[in-house]
Amino acid sequence: MSVLLEVQDLHVACRARGGKDCAGAMATLSSQCRRLVELLFLETSPRQYTEVAAELDLTLGSIGFTRQKCSERLRQSLHDQGFH
Repeated sequence: MSVLLEVQDLHVACRARGGKDCAGAMATLSSQCRRLVELLFLETSPRQYTEVAAELDLTLGSIGFTRQKCSERLRQSLHDQGFH
């Protein structure tokens, strides 16, 4: 399963549980990771990598790696909070 689908699935599951778990998990992320997750997965119209790179002041080539790292941190945080 792709990272995108996994994060989107987590978001749907969090919303079904009232969002509390997601808010707590998001709060554990760095501000850069929080913003990246918001831009790529939580906005109504997900942003293009070029837009995300510009907003976060990252190189375009680093967005995929950063997305994966942030997604893993979010999943781990949710897991630590008992979200299974």
